[in-house]
Amino acid sequence: MRDSYPRDNVTFYHGCIRAFDCVEPYHPDRVLRQFGLLQKIPDFPLIPSIVRRRNTGHKYNLTCDVLGGYFRFWSSHVLSTEARGRAVNPAWECSDDYMHWYRTFSHPIIQDPENISTAVGTTSTQAGPQPWEMIENALGI
Repeated sequence: MRDSYPRDNVTFYHGCIRAFDCVEPYHPDRVLRQFGLLQKIPDFPLIPSIVRRRNTGHKYNLTCDVLGGYFRFWSSHVLSTEARGRAVNPAWECSDDYMHWYRTFSHPIIQDPENISTAVGTTSTQAGPQPWEMIENALGI
């Protein structure tokens, strides 16, 4: 299915996307797998210089020092062919160092199994492989 859609350069734009007063960072290197490419350790996320949230409501405002440059020169903020990596099959293939990075920087365990909420509906926890070990075994990593 992925082959039927072209991967235009704008797909790999890496920076802030702005719609009116809403600004959000976009990191295609964090989801290369979704583009059918080898997932590698992504760059650090874009961090705004100022973030403000009003006391009433859920909206917040971002200020990025170089925001205007992202839009005027968007083509210089596109992942290079090298940064995109190669197409993979199977889709879950990743670089050799990615799983170590994932375990270190991500959240492979969402709920502490020792202090699981009664709202979850389970009554017991089982000893066994850790979630990331099961993922590694399934992927053959």
